Amino acid sequence: MSVKAGSAFIEMFLKSDKLSAETRKMTRSMTRVAGIVSGVGAAFAAIGVAAATASAVIATKLVRAAGDFNETVSKFKTVFGDQADDVRKWADTTAQEMGRTRKEVMGTLSGFQDLLVPIGLMPDAAAEVSQKLTALAGDLASFNNMRTEDVVRDLSSALTGSSETMKKYGAIVDAAAVKSELLAQSIDPKTATNAQKAYARFNLILRNTSAAHGDAVNTAGSYNNLLKSMRTEFEEIKVDLGNKLEPAFESFAELGVIGLGQVRDARNEMVPHFEKLDDAVIA
Repeated sequence: MSVKAGSAFIEMFLKSDKLSAETRKMTRSMTRVAGIVSGVGAAFAAIGVAAATASAVIATKLVRAAGDFNETVSKFKTVFGDQADDVRKWADTTAQEMGRTRKEVMGTLSGFQDLLVPIGLMPDAAAEVSQKLTALAGDLASFNNMRTEDVVRDLSSALTGSSETMKKYGAIVDAAAVKSELLAQSIDPKTATNAQKAYARFNLILRNTSAAHGDAVNTAGSYNNLLKSMRTEFEEIKVDLGNKLEPAFESFAELGVIGLGQVRDARNEMVPHFEKLDDAVIA
């Protein structure tokens, strides 16, 4: 009887040992599965964080593009005043025809207007000259395969008396040429105003660059100009999307300002208590 009982105990012990071994195997398997699941979850979490970060960066760039455009529009309206609506229509049409962004054309117009009026040209006359110079800048850039902003800088310098900048375009606007132009307009060079001199330089530039006139529109289908048009369309899309996102970002910024103000107030309230604590420790 005892032998049978012992055999049963041994058999049960062996089965229990086998059960424990299986349990350990199952536990290890479950641990591995849990580790894999945890790793997959962490990977998806990382992807989610990366996607959210990338989206935030893109959204920020879009809003910044819209903000830059709106700043340009604000200056444009200030510089042109009552003429802003009419000049804006011209700017929109010209930008589309030349494959340039509205921001670029409006910024160029504003820059020329802001230069010519202080020199002494009347706003109406300055607006007309600004439009012609803006179109010319696009044509010269296309004709000479240059950046428009570089041409704009050269034209601005030439209008204020720096004749060297226009030699690369085949335009001579030195003192002798300006004197002859003034005399042709029955203006005494000795008594000519800055506005009259600037207008004489403008006429010389326009006349001496006739070969480039209309080049931006005429060669709009060329490879380089098509690339510029593609970049232009991309910039315009950024501005349009940014304008839709801007209200949400403004609300977020307002909340941030309020929150920081509350933190500042709390800090100011705590400073006296820390000062008293410091005095107590020293004492």
